[in-house]
Amino acid sequence: MNKPLCESNIFLIYPQVDHSNFKLAVQLKISDSDISFKSFSFNAKTVNPRYTVFMTALKYSLFAISLVMTVIYARFYTKLNPFIQTFEHKAIFLLSILLLLLNDPLCLFALHWPSVIFSILSSLFISAFVTGLITLWTVMIRRIHREATTPETKLATDKYTISIGNR
Repeated sequence: MNKPLCESNIFLIYPQVDHSNFKLAVQLKISDSDISFKSFSFNAKTVNPRYTVFMTALKYSLFAISLVMTVIYARFYTKLNPFIQTFEHKAIFLLSILLLLLNDPLCLFALHWPSVIFSILSSLFISAFVTGLITLWTVMIRRIHREATTPETKLATDKYTISIGNR
């Protein structure tokens, strides 16, 4: 009786990894005088499918919330008199757009067609949001201490903050 599979044993327990997705295949070369390994392979799905579905649903829920908030803020921003638009209004508008990217709208494509391109884009989206947030706070801390509240700031003059600073 040749059975293709041995009984299963769990050898790795990690909450995000589903042990039922592992397969270890060992091929033995058996002769009258010797038993030796001919080959072996180890196949695994490294992420629990339920966890993947949960994280995808969470990402797209947060994306939907940030999309709604971006639309609401965009309506407010476009109706605002340009004379009273401040640096903060412009920066928050830019951050609301970057927040959409932070929630990685391409994650579903990355799950179905994993590639280096999607990994690079995901990293760029995260970096863009974090850079925008750091830029806002860097300018705001300096502005709070050095300037009165005015629509324009004189502190957003370097190459990183000029895009969201003065017109």
